[in-house]
Amino acid sequence: MTRSRDVVTTLVLVVVGLFVGELCVRLGAYRVMADRREGDFTVMSSAARLIAVGEDASIVVEALAGELVSRLGLADCDFEYGPAVAGRPYVARDGRLVNFDAASSDCSLAEIDLPVWAKTEAVGRYRLHLSSGSPPSSDRLLAAVGIAEQAGAALAASPPTPTPPTTTTTGRSRRLRLVR
Repeated sequence: MTRSRDVVTTLVLVVVGLFVGELCVRLGAYRVMADRREGDFTVMSSAARLIAVGEDASIVVEALAGELVSRLGLADCDFEYGPAVAGRPYVARDGRLVNFDAASSDCSLAEIDLPVWAKTEAVGRYRLHLSSGSPPSSDRLLAAVGIAEQAGAALAASPPTPTPPTTTTTGRSRRLRLVR
């Protein structure tokens, strides 16, 4: 009788242990996602602050390009004025990747366009240079759309003044910083 109770107790403990372990794994994943979203919100609110204090649009756009590099793990990111290149994969406003066929034999990517909208018009695009050959996850692409919307707000708020391209060989970081 005690042997059967020991087996039942052991089985219950194993099932409860597996259940608690699964909960811990999911909680860890949710914490990572919450940290990413907090960082995304910080980037967007910092950009909004720069726009509010009247920072030049070209500086905001360039800083957001640096943020896209770090937030998406890109090799590089450039902003280009004008419409998107036909046929190139791009990120839609809802975060979907358009013109990309994952089922094709060559599913590696080198570049993706991220349109920047000012009011109702696409005024330019970020050219996302991928480091891994595979596109970022859908939640990262949706965060990138939010960052691009901030660039669009900056461009709509003030006309940019042309600046010389920055080089990354100087070791300077292209990240958002509000200096008071």
